[in-house]
Amino acid sequence: MRVYTLCVGPVETNCYILVTEKPPYHALVIDPGYDEDSIASLIFKVGAHLDAILLTHTHFDHIEALDGLIGKTGASFYCPEKDAPALTDFITNGSMILFRYPVLVNASPARLLRDGDVVELGDEKLTVIETPGHTVGSVCYDTGALLFTGDTLFRGGYGRTDLPGGRDDELHSSLMKLFSLSDRTVYPGHGKKSTLNAERRYFGA
Repeated sequence: MRVYTLCVGPVETNCYILVTEKPPYHALVIDPGYDEDSIASLIFKVGAHLDAILLTHTHFDHIEALDGLIGKTGASFYCPEKDAPALTDFITNGSMILFRYPVLVNASPARLLRDGDVVELGDEKLTVIETPGHTVGSVCYDTGALLFTGDTLFRGGYGRTDLPGGRDDELHSSLMKLFSLSDRTVYPGHGKKSTLNAERRYFGA
C-alpha cells in the first residue's frame, strides 16, 4: 500500500491518501481537512478509484473539505460513531471557537465506525481502534504495520483536550492502549511521522 501525505489548511493538517499497489488501483482518504482540489487531483493522477473517505475525528480542520471531495469523487464517508454529532455542530467541532466561522457537513456518513470494525482496501485491512480523549469519539486506523493516529498521538506530543469532548484521563488511557501494541509507523494528524517505539521512549511508557 502506498501512502501519500498532503499537508493542508491553516493548521497544517495531514491528509493521507492510501492507494493499492497493483491495478486496478483503489484508494482511501483519511481526514480531508482542506483543499479538496489537491486531494482529488492526486487521486486522479495516480488513476485510483476512491472507495471511501475515513475520519479519525470530526474537528473542523479534519472535515472542512469533506463535502467538496464527495462532490468531486462521489465517494461515501465513514465516521467514528461517537464523533458523528459534531459534523453538524460548529461548537463541538471547534470551528466557531477557534476560527469564528461555522464548518458544517451536509453529507451523511455511509457507515458509523466502532472499536474493532474493519475497513478494507484491496488486500489491506484497517482496524478501527477507539482512542477517546482528544474528542469523545476519536479513533485510529491500524494496518498492523501502519497506524494513523489523527490527533491522539503526534511525534513527541498528543492532541489538546480543552475543546468540547476532550478529557485528559481518557487521552492518557488511549495513549497507553496504543503503546501496548508492537512497533508500527505512526502517521499523525499533524507533523512528521514517527514510530510507536520512538513515542514509547519519548513518553517513558
